[in-house]
Amino acid sequence: MKSRIRFLAAGVIGLAFLVIAVDLLWSRTLPSMREQRCSNWSDLWSELQQREPSWTLWSFRVDLYRKLLGMRSLEPGHYPFDRPVSTWTWLRTMHAGRQAPVRLVLGKFRTKAQLASFLSRKLCSDSAQWVQMLQDSFRYDSVSVGPELQMALYLPNTYEMYWTVEPKVFQSRMLKEFKVFWTSRRMVQAERVGLHPFEVITLASIVEEETQYKPERPVVAGVYLNRLRIGMPLQADPTLKFAAQDFALRRIGKKQIAISSPYNTYKVKGLPPGPICTPSAEAIDAVLQGQTHSFLYFCADPTQPGTHRFAATWSQHQQNAGAYHRWLNRRGIR
Repeated sequence: MKSRIRFLAAGVIGLAFLVIAVDLLWSRTLPSMREQRCSNWSDLWSELQQREPSWTLWSFRVDLYRKLLGMRSLEPGHYPFDRPVSTWTWLRTMHAGRQAPVRLVLGKFRTKAQLASFLSRKLCSDSAQWVQMLQDSFRYDSVSVGPELQMALYLPNTYEMYWTVEPKVFQSRMLKEFKVFWTSRRMVQAERVGLHPFEVITLASIVEEETQYKPERPVVAGVYLNRLRIGMPLQADPTLKFAAQDFALRRIGKKQIAISSPYNTYKVKGLPPGPICTPSAEAIDAVLQGQTHSFLYFCADPTQPGTHRFAATWSQHQQNAGAYHRWLNRRGIR
């Protein structure tokens, strides 16, 4: 009886090593496993059963290796397999936690909810955790900064992060990137225009939303800098869209101007509490290099869509605004 048991055990072990040897020689990766993001064995098993037709046949080897290696846990992570690999390599990579960084491309976001949703799709933590991070204060140069300035940290660029990065660690990384962005040259320019880096980004977010025509951005920035210097309300239409949380508005009217909000720059003098979007580096530099001129007003130019007409006097601005309003009326834009 004992010899029979030993024979069977030897047979099982021999079969196991045979399967491993064949697998090591026959490297492949199932289509659905070329990029794997997983948190635990149970989730991985469920996901693969749903999306991989040949999973049932392949699972025998996976389960065998897992038991032979004593793999009770699975390191959460992002595991891209850009070439065929053996089942053995596939499992050991995930068990050891040898994950690869995720390429994170941050673009323009108008709200914290938009940014939190994006991060939850690209990284491991869920949307609620990212929202919580964005609602908290943070420290910058040993000074506590309120949550209204959180969006200033997330400058559009391409970053590499581990999929499992925790929100607070992510925020610390973005603070470092923020300080790298603010070179000594940019700090001197900010001092020249009389603004703190966070104020520069807040104004840049308005410029970003005001015009997509890049050659015009330093001119628009110059208008707002002129208004700030003389204590004139910014009267920036994008801030009203932000206050109303209606970014599709094509025409600002009395209803929007009457909104009670610290972001209503028709009612409240100075800059809003924080940025109304995550501005591009071009918009930030447009503020830092704001054009010196005498303009205090501007409105859209109906003859050249996407551009503006600038004016130094109220009467001149009224003429420009009248032409634009007539253009809107003819097209039924209310």
